[in-house]
Amino acid sequence: MWPPNCAMRSQKMRFIYSRKHLGRIEKLHRQGDVSQETYEEALKENDIARHTVLEKEDNLEVVKTRVNPHEIQSIKAEIEQLQHDLIYYRELLARTELRMPFDGRIITMRLKDLENTYLEDDDLFAEVEDTRRVTIEIDIPESDIAVVAIGDTMRLKPLLAPDIIVKGEISQIYPTSFETDYGNIVKVLTVIENEDEALRSGMTGFAKINGKEMFLGEAFGRALLRFVQIEVWSWLP
Repeated sequence: MWPPNCAMRSQKMRFIYSRKHLGRIEKLHRQGDVSQETYEEALKENDIARHTVLEKEDNLEVVKTRVNPHEIQSIKAEIEQLQHDLIYYRELLARTELRMPFDGRIITMRLKDLENTYLEDDDLFAEVEDTRRVTIEIDIPESDIAVVAIGDTMRLKPLLAPDIIVKGEISQIYPTSFETDYGNIVKVLTVIENEDEALRSGMTGFAKINGKEMFLGEAFGRALLRFVQIEVWSWLP
């Protein structure tokens, strides 16, 4: 459907053409070159075109008087609100698509059991991991942490793969100690490249750290020295 202004312009063009056509027919009619019937038909068409233009003009005025500026502003505000709603619902729709935050693998089993279930906000859907680069935690007795420093080399043998020796460097030392069944410990970290994925999450093993160098007697006498410096000292008044 054409807008009122377009329809009005089109009808005016038809009226102009009809009026010019009538002028030519009138001239030919006076000369006797066309019949009375042809002249009356052209006169009728011009009259219809003129009345149609007048009718279109009246309709256009009615439309203009019906348009309320406040209604226009209200409709614009409603359209703007609908656009905001559209953006909001598109964001909600995008949240229904789950994507892994990094390249890796899903370690949660039986995901098909979650089919047709509803998850609340912050509910866990699946656990994923990237084991191409792993972080290893090593528990160091609290009494020995003084001889361990960042940058010290280490060797590790996992229990599940005793034929593998993993090498690395200490990259971080926890600032606090942790209480365990076998005494307080301090955790140290090392990051290992694991492209062949020989190491898996949760694996355990034994590690050796090349710490501070000392004489053999000093190394074996540290426990006795610590006993004297701390235990014996605590007995003294």
